[in-house]
Amino acid sequence: MKNLSFLFLIFLFVSSCASNYYPIQSSAMPYNNPAESNGVNYAYSKDVLTKTGNKKYAKKEYNVELASCRLESKTRQMKR
Repeated sequence: MKNLSFLFLIFLFVSSCASNYYPIQSSAMPYNNPAESNGVNYAYSKDVLTKTGNKKYAKKEYNVELASCRLESKTRQMKR
């Protein structure tokens, strides 16, 4: 009986569906296609999950793609 319960615990441990998730650090992301419009710089990066090492989650996107955007304002702010 002990062997059976031990084998069952090992089976649960090996077949668990938990996986590592690596956080998305937008400051380290390589952005493509930079553009400027009315004093605002913007760029985007596609396929973010694969670039951050989350390939297992990228396979499960099912026709939905995660993108990262960067916006920078080059205009002067008004002081109140």
